[in-house]
Amino acid sequence: MYGYLIVETIFLANSIGGEIPEEYKNNLTLFWVEKVCTLSICAFSLYTFLAFFYKWRNAVYISYVFLGGIIFMNCANVIYGIGNVAEAKTLVLSAFQIIIAILWLIYFKYSKEVNSLFLHEERQLFGRDLIICSVFAIISLLSFWSTFSKPSLSTTSVVEGMELTESNQPSLLIDE
Repeated sequence: MYGYLIVETIFLANSIGGEIPEEYKNNLTLFWVEKVCTLSICAFSLYTFLAFFYKWRNAVYISYVFLGGIIFMNCANVIYGIGNVAEAKTLVLSAFQIIIAILWLIYFKYSKEVNSLFLHEERQLFGRDLIICSVFAIISLLSFWSTFSKPSLSTTSVVEGMELTESNQPSLLIDE
């Protein structure tokens, strides 16, 4: 789990920097909502990492919430990416993250090692966890909203001074 959390945090932190993409030029609010969501997910990933590293009693429950949020947000990316050729790379990456998160959930549920390290009788959520999990749920919903609020790339393109749209694309038939 440590490696997964570290990789996930580095991946998310790496996506924070850079220039504002062209599709966000007209909607900076959406751009900043996505950046705040990403930073919040990084913070929650770090909190989950610390819970496992120090073997806190809340570690397993926190991981369930974290992995559930990752699955929820990546499902939004998959739904958005279907039929959108520009989002094909995101679609594959999101599907991969969903599979990995589901495998981790199965591991936490049925692993003898996890059950011996974190006994069922000793597992509990702390008061701060309810607040943190509630904030994470709100962040997940904001991320879900921002995914579907993204402006799509235009299907109109210009080729040699001729504007191509769905109605006037050139035919591939050859006249003889």
